[in-house]
Amino acid sequence: MDFGTIKVSDANGKHIRLYVMCFILSHSRYKYCEWLDRPFTTADTIRMHENAFEYYGGIAEEIVYDQDYLFLVSENYGDLIYGRYTCSSRFHPQHLS
Repeated sequence: MDFGTIKVSDANGKHIRLYVMCFILSHSRYKYCEWLDRPFTTADTIRMHENAFEYYGGIAEEIVYDQDYLFLVSENYGDLIYGRYTCSSRFHPQHLS
């Protein structure tokens, strides 16, 4: 899972920044991306995870975040402490139906 940005010109020639969040399956390299015209909020990130899982038809056993500091609240001697919304149990593989 990775985030990115790009500057593009809109229909009027004005430069704008677009934000992307992409999920890429390691083995197949199958991709799912969503774009926004503003920075992502926590709610956007959760919704995009849910959309990607629905698109793939399930939740990956492991998710590797390229910029995991965006989800972290703190670190305690190597233990990562995630924000309360990024630890939602609905993302756990046991919750697949």
